Amino acid sequence: MIDNFYIIGVSEAPQEAPVIAEVVPDPDNAYPNYEYVEQMELTRVTTLSDNLDPVTGPAGAVVDTTPSECWTPVIGQKDQLFTFEVRPIMA
Repeated sequence: MIDNFYIIGVSEAPQEAPVIAEVVPDPDNAYPNYEYVEQMELTRVTTLSDNLDPVTGPAGAVVDTTPSECWTPVIGQKDQLFTFEVRPIMA
């Protein structure tokens, strides 16, 4: 008689990253020396949704826990397009 057995580890299910809706109008307008704040609308909310880290974006941009992107453009950034990309911070 042959005994077959498997060792299986059990862990937490992986969490999916939140999905952020497109900004309308696209592109949105920002003005030099005025703070730009855009509340991000999440189309898929997860437990990670309040822990976002900017991956790409203009210098000085931050993403807070509401989640909103905040940024004050400077004159040198005038007439340029910027893309904000964020990722979840894994605890």
